[in-house]
Amino acid sequence: MIYLKNSQRSVPVNTDALQRDAERLLLYLKLSAYDLSIWITTDQTIRRFNKQFRGKDKATDILSFGGLEYANSDELFDDGLSLGDLIIAASFVARMLPELDCTLDERMRVLLIHGVVHLLGYDHETDAEWAEMQVKEQELLRILKNEIN
Repeated sequence: MIYLKNSQRSVPVNTDALQRDAERLLLYLKLSAYDLSIWITTDQTIRRFNKQFRGKDKATDILSFGGLEYANSDELFDDGLSLGDLIIAASFVARMLPELDCTLDERMRVLLIHGVVHLLGYDHETDAEWAEMQVKEQELLRILKNEIN
């Protein structure tokens, strides 16, 4: 099941599209039995989580929390068989759109994929890891785009 919470009000996010994309991803990955939580929030909130869990005192576009990394945090979801949680700062994403030359919906889809790929164990600490992660992200993006067209 996909749990989606939008606690920010400054950026109109198409949560229905995001939910559908998340459901399609889990179905394609054969992970439909797993829960995925997505929290759309503010720069201030994501900055707090980024500082607490990554030691970086700044806002970012997305954070991924897989497994029980956050076991003592009551602000995230924990509903049993969970792939993990994604936190996305809508304002941060919206500010980046002009330099990315895409729509908010397109960027949210890319971030959803990026977050899920992190939850699958991919990372981008090295160039080799980045390249491997990019291949998986492009595969998933093609799947979602093909299902829409």
